[in-house]
Order: sequence, then structure tokens, then C-alpha cells
Amino acid sequence: MRDSDDVRARQLCLSAAATWLQELGVTRLAIESCAHQDVRDRQTLAAALEKVDEPFTYEHLRPAEDPVLWASDALAWCFGAGGDWRQRVQPMLDAVVRLDQCPESAKPGNRPSGR
Repeated sequence: MRDSDDVRARQLCLSAAATWLQELGVTRLAIESCAHQDVRDRQTLAAALEKVDEPFTYEHLRPAEDPVLWASDALAWCFGAGGDWRQRVQPMLDAVVRLDQCPESAKPGNRPSGR
């Protein structure tokens, strides 16, 4: 997606992630706070989880508040950098979903197809 589509991309990612995380039995999600988008994030997650019997909890945090946010940023950076960096992190990734190439994969209920 283009940079101007960041808001929509974040919504698609959160919506898809909510479904997959629910299927995996996740109980807590830490989301990096993006102050101007936190309200929209909550709306997106609420919509994705409204039909779920036992939704997981989620909270917005600054990176310094939870080290798990550092790991996700590092993996995303390495994958995005490509080349040797991508090869190094590939074994740590269960799946990669490209919203710009497979918009259908971002819909709730569709599972990532793998690497």
C-alpha cells in the first residue's frame, strides 16, 4: 500500500490479526500506541471481536512499556530491508501477509497462507 494508505493498512492489519489471534487462543495483545490512531484502533478491534465469545484483551503501549514491541519492530524492519536481513529472520516468521498484493487475505476469517 502507498504511504497515504497507512491508516487503512493499520485497520486491515488489526482486523485480520484479531481474527487470527482469537483462533490461536491469544489472551493479550500489546499494540504500539499511535496517539492519533488509538481511538480508530479500538473501534477496529471492537468490530472484529464483537461476535467472539471470549475476546482477548488489548492495550496501547509506548515501546518502552513492553519489550515485545521491540521484537516485532525488529522483525518487521529486517523483513522490509530484504536481502541478508530478510534471510536471517525468515525462520522466526510463521507467515507473511502482503496487504498490497493480496487484499483478500486481510479480511477477517482468512488465515495467512505461510511464507
